[in-house]
Amino acid sequence: MIYFNGRPVIPAKNMRLDELLRLMEREASRVVVTAGGKFVPVSDYKTFLVPDGMLVEARELLEGG
Repeated sequence: MIYFNGRPVIPAKNMRLDELLRLMEREASRVVVTAGGKFVPVSDYKTFLVPDGMLVEARELLEGG
């Protein structure tokens, strides 16, 4: 089990971060993600495997001025 924005999620085995974002209906280009408290760059979303027990936080980017 992993935790996405504080909610428990049962992911597929060896789930990548981009797959998790899609499952949670988040657009990868519109969120900032931390995993285990560390920033994950967008360029790593397709290769970052989310291990069991990981806390993933995804925050929506807001437009404005």
